[in-house]
Amino acid sequence: SEVRMVSLEQERPLQVYPNPSRDIVHIAGLSSSGTATVFDEAGHQVPFPADGLMNGTMDVSSLPRGIYIVRIGDQAARIIRE
Repeated sequence: SEVRMVSLEQERPLQVYPNPSRDIVHIAGLSSSGTATVFDEAGHQVPFPADGLMNGTMDVSSLPRGIYIVRIGDQAARIIRE
């Protein structure tokens, strides 16, 4: 049979730094730009501006202290807000 090349591209996991943070976090590993959905540690969606994610940076200064999950597309990462 004929030999064929197959490329399996894996998405890089989101990397959030600095983590914990007080104001701005940087998010690396975005497969595409999208809207960020933020959840608190109880799983409730937290109101977050639609433009809260700009060029791989996210302003979390308006969030109360705590642990959050940010979901972008089918990727997710944990953010700790000091």
